[in-house]
Amino acid sequence: MAIQVVIEGASPRRKRSVWHTIISFAKKKPLGAVAGVLLLFLFAVAILADLVAPYDQSRQFYRYTLTPPSQQFLLGTDQVGRDVLSRVMHGSRISLYVGFAAVGIGVTAGTIIGIVSGFFGGKADIIIQRVMDAILVFPFLLKAIVLVAILGPGLNNVVIAIAFSQMPRANRVVRGTVLAAKENQYVEAATAMGATKPRIMFRHILPNIFAPIAIITSVDLGGAIVTEATLSFLGFGVPPPFASWGGMLSIDSRPFLERAPWLALAPGAAISLSVLAFNLLGDALRDVLDPRLRT
Repeated sequence: MAIQVVIEGASPRRKRSVWHTIISFAKKKPLGAVAGVLLLFLFAVAILADLVAPYDQSRQFYRYTLTPPSQQFLLGTDQVGRDVLSRVMHGSRISLYVGFAAVGIGVTAGTIIGIVSGFFGGKADIIIQRVMDAILVFPFLLKAIVLVAILGPGLNNVVIAIAFSQMPRANRVVRGTVLAAKENQYVEAATAMGATKPRIMFRHILPNIFAPIAIITSVDLGGAIVTEATLSFLGFGVPPPFASWGGMLSIDSRPFLERAPWLALAPGAAISLSVLAFNLLGDALRDVLDPRLRT
């Protein structure tokens, strides 16, 4: 009977602990909390775009081309009569998909390479880091443009190009953290107990370096969104008629910006707010998770 009471009482404590952590984070880092709320709103819009968008993203109202914001079209229409608000809502899907997919692939690959390189050291570390340095020599955007030009325009090719460009940065951050973590006593204890090297790397070291990985992930999400917008602006992104924030700012709409500035304001504001939210959340996570910055 006593065991049943303990089990039933564990769940409310857990719930209270989660809410206490969220409230404590919001009090310590209000800007980070605001950024989190803004990102939750962005996720909701992306998921429910088909339900909340006033019109279909590719529907054309030929009688209402370049219509300024009005009651019927809250953010106006573009040069072919498509509702700007609806395209901004649907474009959030593209930006979030590219951001999370590219960062997930790039940071995961960089983390694995960084752990292996930092843990083994020696010649393997030297060879891996020289390859990463060779990749880092070229500017981030130039690498993405060259890869997309080789692979061809398309959503998944954009993801691969951005992920490849972000991998060396994640590798260097993780490698530096592993070099410090592998000298700790819990690694020596695991080695003395006969743990295999893969188990030490991914069972003992990886959980203890999760904080810098989470921070670099949140910061890189904003960079991935900007890169996707830049590639779409240059014509290397998602092909029409699918909406993307960078595509809405592309060369097709540039001749009409002076006459219809709302064509640039809406997608530009969406890009700026999403990148700002990810950066603020990354800074807040860094302050909370890094022991050296705790007060």
